[in-house]
Amino acid sequence: SVAQYDAGANDGGVHLITYVRNNVGSRVLDYAPEQALKHLLRIAYEYQYLHLSSIRDPKAWFMKSTWFDALFVRPEITSVDMFMRLTDQVARICDCYEIDEHHIRPAGLEY
Repeated sequence: SVAQYDAGANDGGVHLITYVRNNVGSRVLDYAPEQALKHLLRIAYEYQYLHLSSIRDPKAWFMKSTWFDALFVRPEITSVDMFMRLTDQVARICDCYEIDEHHIRPAGLEY
């Protein structure tokens, strides 16, 4: 179960875990086989959401929650190690940006 990878939820943890579970995963139905590299880049970006959650082991959660092995490793599109290097590079790009807390509104408040 992916629940074993969740750290204890705090006030915002439940919402982030829910967001991550709904937005990080296989997009197998969104991409044709010939779009594998585009698909790979999208999930490398979406992998970054895992750093915002309280999931203790993002890599294990991701590998257990998606069809990554079947979609990318077995067809030799990439290896897990190469994918992790890619996500590290994407993280470096994302680290150049900052979340503007003034634009975050708690659920239930009108805009």
